[in-house]
Amino acid sequence: SEIDNHIENWDALGYVVPENIANWPAHGDLDYNQDFYLAPFVDTDGDGIYDPEAGDYPVMRGDFATYMIMNDKRNIHTETGGDPIGIEVHQMIYTYATDDYLNNTTFIHSRIINRSTQVLYTFKAGVFIDPDLGFPTDDLAGVNVDNNVAYVYNGSNIDAGYGENPPAVGVVSLNNDISTFIVYNDENPAQSLPSMASNYYSNLKGIWNDGTSISLGGTGYGGETPTSYMYPGDPSDPEEWSEISNSNLSGDRTMMMAHSFDGLGFKEELCFDYAIIYNRDGDHLENVQGIIDLAGEVKEFYDESGYVCELGVLSVADNEEIDFKVFPNPSSGTFTINAEGDYDIEIMNMAGQIVYQEKTLNSTSHVQTNLAEGVYLLKVVQNGISSLQRLVITAK
Repeated sequence: SEIDNHIENWDALGYVVPENIANWPAHGDLDYNQDFYLAPFVDTDGDGIYDPEAGDYPVMRGDFATYMIMNDKRNIHTETGGDPIGIEVHQMIYTYATDDYLNNTTFIHSRIINRSTQVLYTFKAGVFIDPDLGFPTDDLAGVNVDNNVAYVYNGSNIDAGYGENPPAVGVVSLNNDISTFIVYNDENPAQSLPSMASNYYSNLKGIWNDGTSISLGGTGYGGETPTSYMYPGDPSDPEEWSEISNSNLSGDRTMMMAHSFDGLGFKEELCFDYAIIYNRDGDHLENVQGIIDLAGEVKEFYDESGYVCELGVLSVADNEEIDFKVFPNPSSGTFTINAEGDYDIEIMNMAGQIVYQEKTLNSTSHVQTNLAEGVYLLKVVQNGISSLQRLVITAK
């Protein structure tokens, strides 16, 4: 609502730009080697500078959002003891105000950018989850691999915090498959929380602190068959591997799910989207199935939203690899693209949503759109390589 009001009234007499919009971290401090373009924004006049006094405004998702930027070179790594890498994380946490399940869902969008000067090979990223569901020491955990959701549920049908029929809560990975899922066990030092950088990386690969692999069955330790996922079975089915079928005592659960990639090059970025979901439609075990079903629903909602990784990336010149020209730019929505060979195009708004696409264009192509006024990103894709350029649409 703040942004909507700003869009309508930024040039009205007596209007004062709200602090949240005025202080949006759109640009970094070059004196500290920060990138000039940071938080995404709509550049209404196309000058490349965030100026809310001229009508520019932040790009956000949902009805309420908060934005933070972290770089691992900022401070000493007291948690892991590892060396700084130069990984920067841009994180938007957002929610919707609705009358359905979305009202109880929290979304997390993270852009991970390699600001170092090296390629990070066999790159892995993990999410640490400490759910504390209601009364925190009577929980159990599991994962549904097909729907990419890790979840926590109560060990019995009574919780000291929630009372009868306590809910289940899940964390859904919306755009990356889960490669590893582990549940920590403080009673076994090999399965306890990692304390060194090497342990953290081992855990991301599905290896315990003592160098042994997660194993199928029991508590995931000491078995003969390596596996990537702990407790992937249905807790209601005694034939499937879960904390229930293994007769585990409930407790304070902490867990980690990881994603694996071939690498992360210099200035490259990866995006991670998650949803924290809640279900309380039945007893403590029925709510687990409710979480699994809900994970499919929220994934469908996310897919229909059409988000892509290039969320508001304005500093695209350094990454251009395809030689192409767009003219006129600005245009009224009709323009010409000139490039050698065949290519595809996508046009995205500054929320990262694809609003126009066309395939198999060749050489000099005329494109006609009905896009509203504003600033967009034009992506040209050719032979697996893509390049971005700002596209400004003016009044027709």
